[in-house]
Order: sequence, then C-alpha cells, then structure tokens
Amino acid sequence: MVKKRREKKQRKRNFELRQAPPPRNEKEITLTRYKPFLITSILGLILVTACLIAVCIPLKDYQLCFNSGCISNFLSHIEPVIKIATGAITLATIIALKFRSDQTARQIEHENRKTNFSNFLEHKEAFIKLIEKMEDSYNLKFVQKEKTYSEWFPYNTIDNFDITLDRWGSGPKFAIQILKRLLETAEKDHAARMSTSRIVNSMIQDLKHTAYELRIERKYGEPEPLPFENDIAETIKIISEIVNAIAALSSNKERAPHIPWLTYDIYQLFIEAARKKAEFRNSKLSSNGRYMYVFTFGHRVGEGNYNLNIAIPNIKTYTVLSKNIEPSIELREKFEFGSNPNTSDDIANPQANPEPA
Repeated sequence: MVKKRREKKQRKRNFELRQAPPPRNEKEITLTRYKPFLITSILGLILVTACLIAVCIPLKDYQLCFNSGCISNFLSHIEPVIKIATGAITLATIIALKFRSDQTARQIEHENRKTNFSNFLEHKEAFIKLIEKMEDSYNLKFVQKEKTYSEWFPYNTIDNFDITLDRWGSGPKFAIQILKRLLETAEKDHAARMSTSRIVNSMIQDLKHTAYELRIERKYGEPEPLPFENDIAETIKIISEIVNAIAALSSNKERAPHIPWLTYDIYQLFIEAARKKAEFRNSKLSSNGRYMYVFTFGHRVGEGNYNLNIAIPNIKTYTVLSKNIEPSIELREKFEFGSNPNTSDDIANPQANPEPA
C-alpha cells in the first residue's frame, strides 16, 4: 500500500515537472557583448580617431602654447572631433539604456512565469487537499480530481494564474443555480402551505443531478453518497458547504444561497407520510403511474392564513390524478374544505392523515 502511494506521488510529480515552463537555452549576454552597443562603440572610436588624425596633421608645424588664444584656436580645429565623439557617446548610451530595459523586461517575464507556475501548483494542490478533506468529512468520493480541476478552473494554467470558475456554469456554478431554484420553490410552497409529490420528486432529481455535476459518486459497495430521499435538508446542507468551500478557492463572489434548514424539514415529513401510503421506489412519490400526492400542512388561523409548527405540522395527503397542480393558498383551502375543482372520487380523494413531526 505504501509503495503504491509513493509511486502515485512520483507519477504526479513527474506530470507536474512536464508541465513546468521550459528553461531558456540562450545565455544572458552582458552589455559589452551586445552587438549594437559593441558596433556603435567601435565605429565611434574609429571615426573619432580618424577625425583627430585628420585635424592634427595640419597642426604639425604649430608650436605648443597654453595661452587663451592658442587654446581657442585648438578647440576650433578639433570641434568636429568633439561633435562626433559626443554623438557616438550619446548613441551608445541610448543603446545601453535599451539593452537594460530589455534585460529588465526579460527578468520580469521570467519571474512572472515562475510565479504563475508556482501559484498554479499551489492552487491545484489546495484544491486536491480540500476535495480529499471533504471526502473524509462527508464520507463521499469525488472522481477524476485532476480532470475536475481543469474543467472547473479552465483559465488557470502554468502561464496564466486565473482562478475564475468556468463561466459556462459547470460544477459549482451549476450547483449554486440549482440551490437558488430549490430555495425559490420551497419559499413558494411555504407561502401556499402545500406542495406536491411532483415537486418533491423534482427536488430529489435536481439534487442527484447536482451531485453528478460536482463529480460525487457512491463508494464501491455502499449506498447513495448523499441521503437524497432520507434527508433532503441534510443533502442540501452538504452540497451548499461543498460548493461554498470550492467557491472560496476562486475569484468568484457568488455563493450558495443562505438556506433556512427548517424550510426543507417539511419535505422529509411529506416523504414519510407518502411512505405510509405507497411503495417508495426509484424516488417516485406516487401510488401508481397515474396518480400523485398533494400535501397540505400548517394550522389555519384565519382566512388564507396558516401557521406552521414543525413539532405538530398537521400534514394531510390527497391522492390526485391531475399532474398540473401549482401550490397556492386558494388551492390549499379548496382541498381542505372539499371544494376541489376536481371533486370526483377518482380524481381527488382526500385522505386526511395528520402526521406528527
């Protein structure tokens, strides 16, 4: 086991080394070996020497003196030499400054490459460690961690450090959108104090799809990785914590919505009530292929007003043929007081079964 773990780490290290920026083959040259500077200096020296010789030849018959007139006369003769020397020095200085600028730019580029590569490896390592920690914490298994990292952080490479999540909505961003949608659904159901088995089934399927997008799978020989049907609230809580932990490693500010867990506890009571009436198979809350359940909950405290006490939720279930029921307070009252628009026995069969929490 230890040998296999070492071999795995060595393969990972070899892979990272292959991804490293290739070393530069060219040697860093000095200013004295920089061709433009070298050529300018030599040509300048040659021109100055030639001009100096040309100026001094006519002066061979002059006598040496140091009075102001002699010095002024000498300077007037060598003025072209001074101008050529000044020009050569100026040009050489400009070339030297350009050389230094290019050298600094190369050094900065090299440091940036090293920094980007180091940041890439550190961020990837932090992601893998986070995934492994969550596997231990939640008893889950994330598949293809290396590939998952490349898909969720596609813009982060060894040459470009960018920890933005995939803008096309895979993985965590997809999960955030699903969690927002589930919260909106739950808020509508609570406002109406009713829901349906179609909504609960859809919620469970959305959670399973989200787990798939997050690359979560069941461990070999074990049941579902998350308690989808057995505890919807706990499943949403785990997915939210996973999503927020991964999003914290990114530059994205979007996070999973704040979830009032009590909002989802009522759905678990729906499932328990349905299980007492029907066989719960393949996440489908239905007595057979034609019917579905409508759940009402809460205690009436006035016209159109219901209070929810989770300890005594007052859940009632109705077997309904219709598949197109949208929860609302008005519809909830029609079910409760027997004025359902579908009042025939084979369409709406009220079966009041208060279920304690």
